[in-house]
Amino acid sequence: MKVTRQINHGGLEKFSKLIGDFDKLSTSVGWFSSAQYSENGKTVPVATVAAQNEFGNQSKNIPPRPFIRSTINKKKNNWMKIASLESLKVLKGQTTANNVMEVIGQVSSGDIKETITKLQNPPLAESTRRSRRSKEKNGKITNENTLYKPLVETKTMLNTLTYIVEQKP
Repeated sequence: MKVTRQINHGGLEKFSKLIGDFDKLSTSVGWFSSAQYSENGKTVPVATVAAQNEFGNQSKNIPPRPFIRSTINKKKNNWMKIASLESLKVLKGQTTANNVMEVIGQVSSGDIKETITKLQNPPLAESTRRSRRSKEKNGKITNENTLYKPLVETKTMLNTLTYIVEQKP
């Protein structure tokens, strides 16, 4: 006796479509063109300042304060786990590929923000501390926690870190 098994081609087509939906999307985390520092009539992209802090800038005596790379190294396995669990929900019809990509963007940008708020080293140079104390006296800094904490003087970098989910071209 010969036993044959029928394949549900509709399920395979649905699976292929769902995989294709993921293939058409990308999630980007960071600072986009609208995020700008504005000081003395001059604008500087926040992404430029973030990169300068991440990698350091010897010409400006800014030491590296890696907060992006360290977060990726620490959290990438968790992000993969979230992506996997959320993707299973897509297969069950409980969510969409776009929603999965949104969750990944929310979690990863939140993790980077957390790293920024916790980063303490290397400590600020004494000249930077003096500058911040001067700003405090002039009422430009109102939160004493920012006097000695790297990366959060104005909180612009922290507050403009975001993500976008886009269709790939």
